[in-house]
Amino acid sequence: MYDALLALQAAVTKTATFSGTGVDLGVGTPKTRALVARVRCTSYSGSAGTGTATFSIDESSDNTTFTSLTSPTAKALSFTSSAGSAIVDLPFITDKRYVRLTLTVSGGTSPSIVYAGDLGNARPG
Repeated sequence: MYDALLALQAAVTKTATFSGTGVDLGVGTPKTRALVARVRCTSYSGSAGTGTATFSIDESSDNTTFTSLTSPTAKALSFTSSAGSAIVDLPFITDKRYVRLTLTVSGGTSPSIVYAGDLGNARPG
């Protein structure tokens, strides 16, 4: 289940690596959370048909210093010369207060990706 009021990343168009704003998961004592980020890519391409867009989750205790969660959270999309679309699910576990979505663009010529991200519970209930 995804929270319609808690966007991990508002719809955005990017052509290079980008880290979103930290999302506050709540005050109080940190607890381990099993979450999933759903990234909706409405369009991604690169004019040369090469390169990748990789999504990952970063975590932070203070919303200033972020560290990347280790694989398997990173998911890559390969650019093609014609626009594609995809939904990428990134399940992760964190005990930190803040998380953010990061896009890493590697290679390709004139890459472009349009995406938005939602945050939900991996274990609904």
